[in-house]
Amino acid sequence: MTGPSCSSPVTSLGRLCKHYGFFSVADCIAVTPLRCLNACNGRGRCYAGWCHCKEGYYGADCSLSLDSNGRPEQLAGMGYTPAPGGPRIYIYELPPRFTTHKNLDKFDRPLYAHLWKRIISSGHRTLDPQEADFFYVPVDFRYLYSEASLVLQYVQQTWPYWNATGGAKHLLLSTSDLGGCEGRELMRIRNITALSVWMEQPERNITFYFSGKICGDNKDPKPDTSTWPICQTPTNPLYSAGMRQQVYFHHSRRPGYMIVPRSASYVRDMSTAKFCLAPTGGGHGKRQVLVARFGCIPVPITDYVLQPYEPELDWNAFSVPVLEADVPKMHTILAAIDDDKLRRMQRAVACASRHLWWSSMWGGIFGDDGRYDAFATLMEILRVKSLHPDAPPEKYRQLDERFRRFTDCELDEPAQANVTLCSYGYDRGLEHVAPTPYCKWQQYGKYGIPGGAICEGALNVAQCPRPWQ
Repeated sequence: MTGPSCSSPVTSLGRLCKHYGFFSVADCIAVTPLRCLNACNGRGRCYAGWCHCKEGYYGADCSLSLDSNGRPEQLAGMGYTPAPGGPRIYIYELPPRFTTHKNLDKFDRPLYAHLWKRIISSGHRTLDPQEADFFYVPVDFRYLYSEASLVLQYVQQTWPYWNATGGAKHLLLSTSDLGGCEGRELMRIRNITALSVWMEQPERNITFYFSGKICGDNKDPKPDTSTWPICQTPTNPLYSAGMRQQVYFHHSRRPGYMIVPRSASYVRDMSTAKFCLAPTGGGHGKRQVLVARFGCIPVPITDYVLQPYEPELDWNAFSVPVLEADVPKMHTILAAIDDDKLRRMQRAVACASRHLWWSSMWGGIFGDDGRYDAFATLMEILRVKSLHPDAPPEKYRQLDERFRRFTDCELDEPAQANVTLCSYGYDRGLEHVAPTPYCKWQQYGKYGIPGGAICEGALNVAQCPRPWQ
């Protein structure tokens, strides 16, 4: 049965289950004890991603209940405390068909669910919409397509806050390119290069590096690329806005420049290069995050496209943006950076890379504690935005001293004792090179460890470490 009162028969259960990403009706109604948001906090039964809460509890993860005065409370009896200083985020409780009743293991980029659970486990959720600084709509608008308008229509009709603000102060998520395909190589070189990349600064004998798809037709460039065009066919010429092709044409034969369609030593090459191309691809791209994690200075060539957390983070301090029209003279731009400036940029990128990695969600790479990770950075940006709603984001560092120290990785508060993240990765046989044990997320599927990787080993999501607070 279905419908608001569970009184309408389902005319085609198989078709409905397929719509939600399940391969069979049995999968669609199966009990999956841990594969729900925050594993239902032990206060409900999980059916195919959808928490059916025990009596007295409600919410997508059964974290909500009513106190003795009939007011909502979260994670009652678990020792929950709100995050000091905010931001305070109100999360809309939407129908499961929009949020959780789906096969998340078939979902390519489940960031919306991980952000959802981290807002809860970090103490930033408020149940009082009147005191909220922001409102989170917990769906991925990339995948809703025609349903996106239905979600927003539901929000507008059910709560007054969207209409009252004209949609301002609402957090909407649409994911881009950041897959896990480098996981194996990240794990292989983690122990080998971690100390040298950040502390000893290995000899970087490659001036400029890029390895990856060049042409939009998925073929390698022509053997002779001395004349334009360099691609074998004219298919998809606007792939990467044409910039990968332009960089290859102008610089692939230049001494010290390594620009190749593929490499068997991809991550090691990044760790020994001074500058690395960070272009768009079919979408926004992910190279700027990846190369920065290994101490290579990103070189974005993306006119009119902001980088992650730009302009709140000062990308000019740790990257070399090149205009598309300046690609032919990119080598002179890079050659003008002297050794002193390069060392300053390398120190800056060591900090910035921590802001770009969602380590408290997925796990650490170099044994960090997550205090400066992408989630903490997002919360800091929202905190300052709530205090200075009319200020341009590029002024946040000047307006808020804590934000400046945070973005420079210079917080002087002592980190919470014994907080070390489990390691991102899953490849068997490589456990011995991980700085900390692998995160044990497999039993939870793509929903991951309740509360995020930083919560592994905690009694419950209310007891997750908060090293940045």
